[in-house]
Amino acid sequence: MASDRVPPAATSPSSAPRSERTLAARLAALLELNDRFRDLEDPAEIAYAAAEVLGRSLNVSRAGYGTIDPKSTPHARHFEYSASRS
Repeated sequence: MASDRVPPAATSPSSAPRSERTLAARLAALLELNDRFRDLEDPAEIAYAAAEVLGRSLNVSRAGYGTIDPKSTPHARHFEYSASRS
């Protein structure tokens, strides 16, 4: 019966299906990235901001960004976010 349904505005985010919460979290991270990138010009600052937002969004203690150079080491991490530093 339609009258038994709870209107969407009355539900909490935690009661939404997991896929909806995941989508909402991804959109929130993208919006935060957009806001952070808007005022940044330095590639190092942009890379750190991306690692920070990614680390917090994934709820991990560390996240990094690096480049791959097939002629040298397997990878070289350049920018790292650590939850304990923020």
